[in-house]
This record gives sequence, structure tokens and C-alpha cells, in this order.
Amino acid sequence: MIGFKRLSSEAISKYNYVATKKNVDRFMDPLYELVFKYKNISPPSIGMRIREVNIQHINNPLSPVENYVIKKIDTEEQVKEYYEIIQTILKNLREDEQICFKSIYFDGLTESDCCEVLNVTINTISAIRKSATIKFALALDIAVLKGEK
Repeated sequence: MIGFKRLSSEAISKYNYVATKKNVDRFMDPLYELVFKYKNISPPSIGMRIREVNIQHINNPLSPVENYVIKKIDTEEQVKEYYEIIQTILKNLREDEQICFKSIYFDGLTESDCCEVLNVTINTISAIRKSATIKFALALDIAVLKGEK
């Protein structure tokens, strides 16, 4: 799908960019936590003694391995849901906005790095970043107009 045109500087100026970006950051933060949690959920030690397994089985109907699998699957589902929301929104952005948004939010690149990736000036990347961020926030209904809190 082809995204809509980039927001004009007049359209961007209607929004409180700093507050809007904070809202987008707040939306993205739980995803970072979930991904970190997902990558670091470790399976239980396999070298457990049989007595410990029997005691745990009496108190908890699920084994440590079953608990691990359930945690891993639940976290994976939450991550997938977040990614689906994000992908749906990103599909409606221009290609340069998608690259900029993904580079900043997923790859941790700076604006200068994005300039190199897209081969544009810092002023252009600033406009692309603002347009992408505001459009993303609009899709989630978290954009802040100037004068709003």
C-alpha cells in the first residue's frame, strides 16, 4: 500500500511535537520491555533432583517446564499483538517515513544515521521524523494539538 504524502510544515505546526513524541514513546516502551522479557525467559534447570520435582508437583499442578512454556508463549503473543498494531500503522506511512520510524524506534539510530540511510539532509530527516511520528500518533489517537495537555 502506498502511504499518504508527508505532512506539511503547516500541518506539523498544529501539533505539540514534544508531547506527541512522548506519547509515542510511552506507547513503544512496553514493547521494548516485552521483547527484553521474551528474550530472557529462561527454561528451568534440567538437573533438578526428582525429590524437588515431586515437591513442586504437589504444590503446583504445572511443572517448571510447563510454566516456562506458558510464560514464553504468553509473552510472545503480547509481542505479536504489539507488532501487528505497529505494522498496520506503518503500512500507511510513506516509505521514507517507515524507514525513519523503524530506524529510530527499532534500530536505535540517530537522525544523523537516518540521513545517511536515506541520503537526505538533516532538515529533511527532521521533517520526515516529525511527519512519521505525528501520523503514528494520529493513528493511535494520541497526538497532541498545540494548546492541549
